[in-house]
Amino acid sequence: MINSSSELTIYLVLFFVLLLENGLFFASFLPGDSLLILTGILVARNKIDFLNTIVILTTGTSLGSWIGYLQGRWLRRRKNLKINAFFSEKYQKKAHLLLESYGLFALFFGRFLAFVRTILPMITGFLGFSHRKFQIFNWISGTIWTIVLMSIGYILSISNMFQRHENKIMKILIFAPLSLFLFGFLFFLFSFLKKKYLKKIN
Repeated sequence: MINSSSELTIYLVLFFVLLLENGLFFASFLPGDSLLILTGILVARNKIDFLNTIVILTTGTSLGSWIGYLQGRWLRRRKNLKINAFFSEKYQKKAHLLLESYGLFALFFGRFLAFVRTILPMITGFLGFSHRKFQIFNWISGTIWTIVLMSIGYILSISNMFQRHENKIMKILIFAPLSLFLFGFLFFLFSFLKKKYLKKIN
């Protein structure tokens, strides 16, 4: 195990990354999936505690989705605001299709789709789904998503392939999320500036 201060820092970083990625659209480019896989590797190496990690990460994930749901409820009460102003039509269609086909069970599938897992709770709130039922599906799906991806990281870390190419795989798992973060941030910034420019010329 690493020292307690370093372990606390890791928990806080993971908690807030998952909270933001699941709750705020401008943070949806944060690499939640790959971070959970990397976390599974840390657990397998006894760097951090398994149970504490599951509890902290599930809490961050589920609270983030709840924030998204509350944003949707807020938008629903403001008739002059359109949800189109916040999300691209492409991801709205994916989220609506999941909700129409599976209801709140869509939260289980949506967890494993980047961007959709950020949009889905907000659209759920916007469409007026029950808050109590949402919380049940939210926490269960958040727990499953966390455990499944951490398990992938855990299994990967004890595989023969990982043992043979550990350095290369670790570099990919570290730099890939950073690259995705940078790409997502630049894309969000470009989209934001483009909207502002179009408003000015119109």
